[in-house]
Amino acid sequence: MPLGINAAIAACRSAILPMAIGLAALLPPGAATGQDVQYIPRDMYVERLQREGNAITFCYNADGMMAGFELDLARAIGDALLVEVSTRPIPGTQITTPPLDHRLPLLPDQLFVLLAEDCSALLGYALSSSNPEWLSVTRPYFSSDTLLVVADPEYRTLDDVPLDRPVGARGMSMADNRLIMYLQARSADRRWHRHPYFNNEVVLERLADGTIGAGLVWAPALYVHTDGDPEAAGFHVISPMPFPTPQVEIGIATRSDNSYLNVTLGAAIQQLLDEGTIADLLARHRLVPADPDR
Repeated sequence: MPLGINAAIAACRSAILPMAIGLAALLPPGAATGQDVQYIPRDMYVERLQREGNAITFCYNADGMMAGFELDLARAIGDALLVEVSTRPIPGTQITTPPLDHRLPLLPDQLFVLLAEDCSALLGYALSSSNPEWLSVTRPYFSSDTLLVVADPEYRTLDDVPLDRPVGARGMSMADNRLIMYLQARSADRRWHRHPYFNNEVVLERLADGTIGAGLVWAPALYVHTDGDPEAAGFHVISPMPFPTPQVEIGIATRSDNSYLNVTLGAAIQQLLDEGTIADLLARHRLVPADPDR
């Protein structure tokens, strides 16, 4: 039976320590670092690959807002590659999945053990320049924007929002960082107060109850919250944005030493994008605006 995440981390560290000491003795002074020995490939990873053969095991966040979409995507990838696919929820951790968010409830060492013991690939991983070296992410299967949302239909631009009405955002997101820069570039007498919140759901709740005048919301979170129709739910999107925000790009994470799998999954993603399969799945799970013709 696979070890639990926390128990596996402890086992992994205890096994790595003597190996690291031996490696350090063979290397020139200063060549060994904590990062070099922290992610040494384990035999358990090789053994799991031998057991699986041509099958692919995907892990996914069962508590995440994209779980249903990810299960359908895994099956579609299996059909495209003509391989057997199995899916496995991320084992429970002490980190809670934020509602209406793409963040995964995993620390880097937990993610390492997950990809070594439990699965070949992890769905729902956001591309980032800060990803660890031992991790590779496929081409994105979903790229999405952050939207500026208001509840008052009279607000057509951000400048229509009175300065005494705060602007909310999910704190520490890329969009929130851009909001901070935008506000700092304005003169002090022309700035809105910024209200950071823990997740997109709270931003939408504060918009609905009038606590804030505008909010930055990850687009799929808005569509899931409103069943694909923000206008019917009383939310209005201001477009264009008064400042640029980077897209959130989501792909599939694999170990870097399994480059063949990463490339193969990337090719399958491109095929499903070209065929329109992924667009159909996104619409089915209300991760994009509802199409009245569907």
